[in-house]
Amino acid sequence: MTGETFVPTDIMPELVRNTMNYIEVNLARELTLEHLSEVLCMNSTYISRQFKKHTGLTIRAYILSRRIELSKYYLTEGMSITEACYQSGFGDYANFIRSFTKVNGISPGKFIKNGPAD
Repeated sequence: MTGETFVPTDIMPELVRNTMNYIEVNLARELTLEHLSEVLCMNSTYISRQFKKHTGLTIRAYILSRRIELSKYYLTEGMSITEACYQSGFGDYANFIRSFTKVNGISPGKFIKNGPAD
């Protein structure tokens, strides 16, 4: 034994990695399962099932989570709530406020006032 431990460099299937990468690059755009299906040239049900199997999240939940994180970054960088909403891919302001508050336990306005918790 050489003292080195083997760590697999890729435990996530290529399809799931590609889905995550595409979402990351296109987070501010409208993202639908149908669109992902076209881009990845795969059946939408298959993509959805594989994603959930390997991440534990639905694609919708993953996109929401990433968008909330991006909006928090924008807010900490001084962007207005409205700007952060649209720049992070939310098409609806009321939905953004509701989603942000549900995920973080505080509204975007209070988040700005209190600063990031971590």
